[in-house]
Amino acid sequence: MFFGETLLHAASYRGRLYITTGLISGSRSEIIECYRDIDELLVIGGVLWGTDASNDYFIADHGIRTPDAFWKVGIRGNGKTIAWIIPNDATATRKNLDKFLVTAAKIEKKTGQVLPEVPKVWRTKRPAKSWAKPAGCDLG
Repeated sequence: MFFGETLLHAASYRGRLYITTGLISGSRSEIIECYRDIDELLVIGGVLWGTDASNDYFIADHGIRTPDAFWKVGIRGNGKTIAWIIPNDATATRKNLDKFLVTAAKIEKKTGQVLPEVPKVWRTKRPAKSWAKPAGCDLG
């Protein structure tokens, strides 16, 4: 289960990178929403808590540590897979999106979870860049 809406994120996530990848459920994302219109798409994600206490500003107020990063995997109907680990800090911008591309295998290693939905052939593939917004995609 993905709790991106209920966990604390860096301010840079809210209006930019999360919308670009569709990490905010219900948002108008440029990548995930467009591919949902042209293909079957499974999207899974989660949190990497880490050990960076320097960003845990809300323990006293909310009783929760701030996630160090969020991860997301998109799997198209043909099995083609894309994955990101996006740090929960000011580097999470559109310009840096492709720097956060990883393999599904890396997410499995960092989380200790197996992602059985990811086809074996795509587990260790990392795209050179994020999927482009498909031609004709209208988010309106």
